[in-house]
Amino acid sequence: MTMEQYSYNAQLMYQAAPCNVLVWGLGQDSGLWKTINRDGRTTFLEDSEMWISSVKEKIPDIDVRQTTYKHLGHPERSKTLLSNPTDADLLVELPEDVANTHWDIILVDAPALVRYESIWTTKRLLEKYCIGQDTCDTKGKVVHVLVHDCERPIESKWSDAFFGIGGYTKVEGLRPKLYGSSLPCLRHYVFGDIEAKRDADRLLSLAQELESTIV
Repeated sequence: MTMEQYSYNAQLMYQAAPCNVLVWGLGQDSGLWKTINRDGRTTFLEDSEMWISSVKEKIPDIDVRQTTYKHLGHPERSKTLLSNPTDADLLVELPEDVANTHWDIILVDAPALVRYESIWTTKRLLEKYCIGQDTCDTKGKVVHVLVHDCERPIESKWSDAFFGIGGYTKVEGLRPKLYGSSLPCLRHYVFGDIEAKRDADRLLSLAQELESTIV
């Protein structure tokens, strides 16, 4: 992620904490998300036993569940699956307590190669309490979905298909030289509250201001 994206996500989680955060993927930043939401619940979904072992050595009490993907390394199947998506092909099996939790923030940052299974499973989680971006449950809960690497065609198309075309805040960064010609793109979708969508623009402005001071 770029510095701007880290700043943006951190501010979002800080404002929502304590809350329920679901993160697809483990990484060097896992401790950051757990610390920000220290009085809430932060659960990680990871398919790599090596990453799970490595992170648990540093953070023994981290809540991580091992996942299995059916289509790792098969980006060519994206078009066929998108034209006829089914749970049988795409739904990632989750532990019951994960599947039945009302998540406030869901960060899709795994698996590394293609993310259509995690995007589809996130969509199915949302359907339990959200019909669309403006119609969540009667408790007025707001759900934030963050999808990383949307500069890639698969992540972009699948996010458009299931979370809405154009209904997001786009977070990139100011340092393309670190990432080649294409900056990693983070999309932030807000479900359930117009005011929360407006607040996303304010968070983006703050994140851009922070990164500009350290470039």
